[in-house]
Formats: sequence, C-alpha cells, structure tokens
Amino acid sequence: YLLYFSPARKQIVRSESDSKQVCILPDGTRILLNSNSEISYRKDFGSKHNREVWITGEAKFNVAHDKTRPFIVHGQNGFKVEVLGTTFSLKSLGEQTRVVLHEGSIKVGLDQDALKTVILKPGEMASLRSDKKIDKTEVDTLVYSAWEYDLIPFKKSNLHDVTKILSENYSIDIIADSSIQHFDFTGALPTKDLDKALKTIQMTLDCQVVRLEEQKFMLKK
Repeated sequence: YLLYFSPARKQIVRSESDSKQVCILPDGTRILLNSNSEISYRKDFGSKHNREVWITGEAKFNVAHDKTRPFIVHGQNGFKVEVLGTTFSLKSLGEQTRVVLHEGSIKVGLDQDALKTVILKPGEMASLRSDKKIDKTEVDTLVYSAWEYDLIPFKKSNLHDVTKILSENYSIDIIADSSIQHFDFTGALPTKDLDKALKTIQMTLDCQVVRLEEQKFMLKK
C-alpha cells in the first residue's frame, strides 16, 4: 500500500488494486480499505479541527468514540457522514455513493446543504441520487460488508449480470448460455477462488460449466 503526504499536508493511504488495507488513525479509529481505494486526512488530524477524512472508493469504519470531536467522512459529490462513535461501511466512487450503518447512529448530509440531512439507525442505508437527494432504506448489512471477507454478494441477480461481474473480477470471459442466462442467483461468491465460484453456481442452479478456451467458460444446462 502507499502512504505519503500531499502538497496540501494531507496524509494519504491508498490500497493496491488486488488487496485490502487496514489504517489506524491517531484517535484509534480503524479503517479497512477495500482494494483500489484511498483515504486522506490532515497531518494534524483531530488537534485543531474536527476529525475529518476524505474517501474515494470503499471502506469500513470503526470509529473511536469522542463526544467532543465529531468524526466526519467526506465522499464524492458533496456526500458527508458525521458520527461520534460507530461502525459503518461507505462507498463513494464515481456516481455511486452510499453508506450502510452496522452499529450506533450517524447523520448523513451534503457539504453544500446543511438542512438536507438524514439520521440512520443500524440496518439502514443512505444513498445519494443523481438529483442530490438522499434516499433511506432498510438493508441486510452483511451484503454490504461481504467484500471484507473476499466475497461478492448476490440477491436474486440475473445470471447474465453475475457472469459479467465475475468476468471483471477474474479478468476472464464467463458467459451464460441463452437457455439459463435469465435464471436468478442468490448467494456469495469468492473473489479469489474461481473454481469454487463456478462450482457454487453449478450446484445452486444445477447447470454445467464448460471450458471453451484457456480464459473462457460457459454455463449451460
């Protein structure tokens, strides 16, 4: 992983494209970065300012409790999460920005609109829409922390979409025959064990896995 200071005197921690990275902040807050993600914070973190970090990518936060100094996470598109002490997962990458609360309580809002805030309870997710409005929904938190355990979660996902995601993850070509590509798949597939992932689909959907080329597979009845 990379750790360096930016010209603006921010300390930056960046994970590699194929691995996760743990970062412990000066206040004891633990952050687990998913692969290809980055956080930054001021060199004088927590001393003269609120405890603030900026993120691009995905991470799980276990925030050290401190009622005198709020902990603020800045995502992309002005998305902001404010907490005192709690555990949550946040993804802020491109147009996809959302936070899922595991424990405690958090306030979610926008940098440019202090009045537009949402309070989350454990088991809820706040996501930022393209029109800058924030949606709140109840979710299964395990689905949004599966990456922590090297798993990709699926819930009634079309097999065509499943094979596309697996192909991108493993940098190979996995296709579903037209006779089964409309099937739905629910489960969690490993991100670092292709054979196990394919066997899980095979057993769940009662289909065959055919190797067409060295880097190409087909799922069929």
